[in-house]
Amino acid sequence: MTAHACSSATSGDAVERITSDHLGAVAEVTAAVRNEASTDEVLELIAAKVAHATGHTMALVMAMESGSIRVAASYGVSDQYVDGFAQRLMTTTGDFVEAPTTQAYRSRRPIVASTSWLALGDESERRADQEGIRSLLSMPLAGLESARYVINVYCPSPRCFTEPKILEAESLANVVALLLDMQLAQSSRRLAQVNQDSLITALQTRCTALRIAQGNLDSAQRLVAAGAGLPELLTELSDLSGANFEVTNSFGQLLARAVGETEEQTPTPLRREVLLEDRLVATLHIDCAPERASRTEVAALLQTAPSLVALVLQREWAGLDAESRLQGNLVEELLTCPVANQDRLLTHARDRWGIDLTRPMRLILARVEHDGSPGTAVPSRRPLLRAAEQLARRTDSALLAAEHDDHLVVLCTDGPEEAARQFADNLRRELGAHARGATVSAAVADASSTIAGHRDAYQQSLSLLQVLAASGQPERTIGAKDLGLARLLLGVKDPSELIAFATETLGPIQEYDQRRNGGLVETLRTYFQHACNAQETGRRLHLHANSVGYRLKRISELLGIENLGDPQVLLRLELALAIERLSTPTAPVPSLASASALG
Repeated sequence: MTAHACSSATSGDAVERITSDHLGAVAEVTAAVRNEASTDEVLELIAAKVAHATGHTMALVMAMESGSIRVAASYGVSDQYVDGFAQRLMTTTGDFVEAPTTQAYRSRRPIVASTSWLALGDESERRADQEGIRSLLSMPLAGLESARYVINVYCPSPRCFTEPKILEAESLANVVALLLDMQLAQSSRRLAQVNQDSLITALQTRCTALRIAQGNLDSAQRLVAAGAGLPELLTELSDLSGANFEVTNSFGQLLARAVGETEEQTPTPLRREVLLEDRLVATLHIDCAPERASRTEVAALLQTAPSLVALVLQREWAGLDAESRLQGNLVEELLTCPVANQDRLLTHARDRWGIDLTRPMRLILARVEHDGSPGTAVPSRRPLLRAAEQLARRTDSALLAAEHDDHLVVLCTDGPEEAARQFADNLRRELGAHARGATVSAAVADASSTIAGHRDAYQQSLSLLQVLAASGQPERTIGAKDLGLARLLLGVKDPSELIAFATETLGPIQEYDQRRNGGLVETLRTYFQHACNAQETGRRLHLHANSVGYRLKRISELLGIENLGDPQVLLRLELALAIERLSTPTAPVPSLASASALG
């Protein structure tokens, strides 16, 4: 006997029987729905009460999902049968193997099946036989929300479901479907309410975080507005966020640091550029645990921190810039003002800066040049000037530091030249640390005590720096005394002419030394340093006096000199050796020892 459809209940061919079991089943399902039981609990109750109300002990509630059938609830059926239940959802007619469940779902009418339904396969027959199933009634739950559910009632008798029983069961299924609709609608509303509550909670949490974030930002901004320095700002940021903060300048030097809370989670290092006028002036390094950094109140603070650091640096630099401009103006007037205004300049320097320009002082000039090599940072004027000013404040003899025509100018009180050279060397190191990869040269001028003398000292320093540049080894400190007699030639417009003069004069003996390691240049320099005394020269060079005489003779031959004692020859060679000294920093400083020979 195959599955067949039964006609729905009508007033003409059936009498609806509503027994006390039906009413009890409806009452229990209604109570469960009102008590807001879950969908799974209601489906389990429907399976049990429909089976019981129709006089049976086995029932399944099936759910149609994505082209397949799933057991949503069961009553009186073994777990093995439920676990092995799987059927293909049929949506078209004409397939003789279509199962009763899919027929009921598709036709929206009750379907009765007897043992012939077991022809679906040996496995299905074996499982149904194990459960004692000989027939079933499959009924769609025909509500609006519950339309995807079908309930199967199973019977151990092949002819269990008569027309009246089918009508009774269908009536009960229709009522249950309405109750299930109510439950599903309630579940949808509850789910929507839960989602809405979650959204409201999330929005409230975010609003709270935003209020905290705004409070943190207001606190940090008030601190900046009150004139706090960089260390105070970083400490405040660290206290508010729990992160570690560190600021380095554009040359990688540490400006300030603050340590936050110690966390078990490994912090994530963050780097934020600090810009002023679209120029990189510092880098903000932040160490913060990822979980903490993701919080709204912390993320907002970390995002704003570079701007706060920039405001502090800008304010600090604005104050320093004002003083630097005033000092620069003084140097500008000192080096360029008309003679008629010199009295006013002397008064201004004394009253504003406490500097007496009529007292002997030294001028030190430093030049920083970018060599153009890849990866070399372009020196920034502001940090370099700051470095010079800070060094000047730490040095008692330094009066002021300023910038003039792309050079750094430092005015110092007069003292031993060696002290001035030491300051110049320190200045070069400080500038070199700030401008890595750049070339830093320094010149120490002769002492002067008049405005005209200070101007001459500045021009002398410029000439000394030009001589260093022409020597090919500019990264050092030079003083006027280093030139010996060559200092008289500082007015030469092109310092390369000095180098050419020295090369032309000493070239033959330099080439001889390179080929044979003859030591002729060293012998000549030592000879002049010791008043042209051959025996003292030999003692200094660990040579016999005859060897010294041979070398001097060889020098005369190579240079084409007939008389090495000729004053004109001595002057020419002394000048050449002095200039050669500049291009060979390791060589000893020449002196005018030949003067005694001339006298």
